[in-house]
This record gives sequence, structure tokens and C-alpha cells, in this order.
Amino acid sequence: MLQPRVILALVGLFAATGLLQATPQAPPTQPPTTLVMTTVQGVVEIELLPDAPRSVARVLELVQRNFYRGLRIHLAQPNLIQFGDPATRNMETMSSWGHGGSHQQLGFSEVGKRPFTRGIVAYGYPRGEGPEAADSQLFILRANAPAMTGKYVVIGRVTSGMDVVDKLKMTDMIRNITVKPAA
Repeated sequence: MLQPRVILALVGLFAATGLLQATPQAPPTQPPTTLVMTTVQGVVEIELLPDAPRSVARVLELVQRNFYRGLRIHLAQPNLIQFGDPATRNMETMSSWGHGGSHQQLGFSEVGKRPFTRGIVAYGYPRGEGPEAADSQLFILRANAPAMTGKYVVIGRVTSGMDVVDKLKMTDMIRNITVKPAA
């Protein structure tokens, strides 16, 4: 039989280590990562979403390398804008814009079920290929596009600056994309 002192010591030990807590502690939540896209028309903030962690990590890698600095919008339609082709740094090569990238395709697909609504940011990929062929090109929806749901990898959503997205036109420059410092 256990001595009362031993029982008290065990209870104290369990209490000190948290083993007697009635409700488990939730891990601390981290605020979402936000990208700041500075363009000639103004600033757009993009909250990165948890839906496609490997794809988001790839975008962050490109942002940290300043890959998007000085690129131009190479596609501007009423429903979306697209960017991410390094050939857009050269205005003399406009006829080939939209076909280039970082030369490092994703090689995997994290397509989800998130609805394609105004402000969604997703990877573009070459016509005739699948999402795993995405590289560095991203698009931002200016309008809802339900037919696109489940076909592209969503990495984020615009949280500020949709008025800027609406103003962007072909050849407008992206001055840079950076990670917003945590508050």
C-alpha cells in the first residue's frame, strides 16, 4: 500500500507536469503569413492559406529570392490578372510573355475544393498540362470563377487592395513582393 506522502508527491508531480489538467491546451496559433505586392498602381496584401502548404512554401521561396521584383502583368482580362514570367522584364519580348517561369516546376499538385471567388490567388500552369506543371506564374481573380474550382492550386486570397487589382493592366510593373512582418 502506498504511503499518504507518496500519494501526495505523485499528485503534486502530475499536477506540476500538467497530467491532471481537465482540458488539453491548444497549441499557440500563429498569425497567417501575408504577402505585400507593391505595384505601379498601389499595394495589394495577400493572406497565404493553409490549403496547399508545399505550394505556399514554393511561393515564399520565390518571394525571398526577389523573383517577382520588376516583373510585369502579362495577362489582364476582366476576370483575372496573371504574372510571374521573368521574360516580362524585357519589353522587347512581349510576344513571348506568359510562357516563362523560374525553370523549377512544382512537380506535385495540391488542388483543393476552395471556391474560386473574387480575390483568390492561385498558380497558373501551361495550357495542356496539369497543376503539377505550375512554376512561378500566379493569377488573381477579379471575379468569381466557379468553373475553375478544383483545377488550380490556391495559395492565398487578397485581403487588401482589390481596387488595385482591378486597376492593373498588361505591362503594369510589380515593384516587389515581400513578406509582411508579423505584428
